[in-house]
Amino acid sequence: DGFMENPHVDFMFGAHVQAYLEVGKIESKYDTLNASSNSVLIEVNGKRGHGAYPQNGIDALVAAAQIITSLQSIVSRNLAPHEMGVLTLGKIEGGDAGNVICDHVEIQGTLRTLNKQERDFMVKRATEIVENTAAAYRCQAKFMLRARRGYDALINDREMVDIVKTNAEEFLGEDSFVYKDYPSMGAEDFSLFLENCKGAFFHVGCGNKEKGITSLIHTADFDIDERCLSIGTIMHVLNVLYFN
Repeated sequence: DGFMENPHVDFMFGAHVQAYLEVGKIESKYDTLNASSNSVLIEVNGKRGHGAYPQNGIDALVAAAQIITSLQSIVSRNLAPHEMGVLTLGKIEGGDAGNVICDHVEIQGTLRTLNKQERDFMVKRATEIVENTAAAYRCQAKFMLRARRGYDALINDREMVDIVKTNAEEFLGEDSFVYKDYPSMGAEDFSLFLENCKGAFFHVGCGNKEKGITSLIHTADFDIDERCLSIGTIMHVLNVLYFN
């Protein structure tokens, strides 16, 4: 929509609080920081029938159960040990009554990978498993990504991460910056901005163990040490002033 062009954006920084980090700590990572994310929908179709006469129906529920189990093999048997991917199926709906052969099942989930190649491969394998497993149980099934695109992997520019590190250490002390060991499989829409400019995403510590502020984000009892608000603001200002 032209957001990055009026005015033109050359560099960009983004931040997110994290309660596993103590207030006063800044965390980031070179290269891939967050995974890509796609919503998944699986539809399984069979034939409705009376539960007393299973030979007259085609049970989509049985096929769906086997599909769910078989999809777990993608990460454990199709990805190399050093590769990271997640296929979580969190919702299943199907059937009308306990004595009726189910003719339609929908399964919803999420797919997370660290690069486009792994995402394309997991989609291909999932499609093969879903269609062929369903066929083995006389059903038809489709594996679909629910939107044209989700969030791509968030890939930090190394030079921009160094700017964050320098400013964190000068502002908060030499031990304030933390390198994140592994990418997060959580997604972050900041990745869309980094397709158009150089930038870095970093985490601002908001936890305080002494005050019992330790609950992770997206939980009912999440809280912050409010000192993180000024720290995050100052970090953004310092990052911008670096270019003056």
